[in-house]
Amino acid sequence: MSLPDTLANGFLPPGGHVARLDDRIGRFGAVTPRRVVLADRLPAWLRLAQASQQWRRAVLFGRFVPDASFPRDLEVFRLMHAGCDQAFQLG
Repeated sequence: MSLPDTLANGFLPPGGHVARLDDRIGRFGAVTPRRVVLADRLPAWLRLAQASQQWRRAVLFGRFVPDASFPRDLEVFRLMHAGCDQAFQLG
């Protein structure tokens, strides 16, 4: 799915927007050198999350998503499978 256009305020329209990782990086990670640095980190971070085999979904949000030219960080909420905390306690 493609992402909708940003509003006049630089944000995406309200609601959840499902998109592939390469679509997200192409949209938000190629505009400025700072965004390129942050976007380059995202695939490796997501691979680490997937390696846990407890990862269900990642939500990208914060200042990286709107059209800010210099986002200070990359905020990702990671949704884990039910019971993942027990798997780590038993290990």
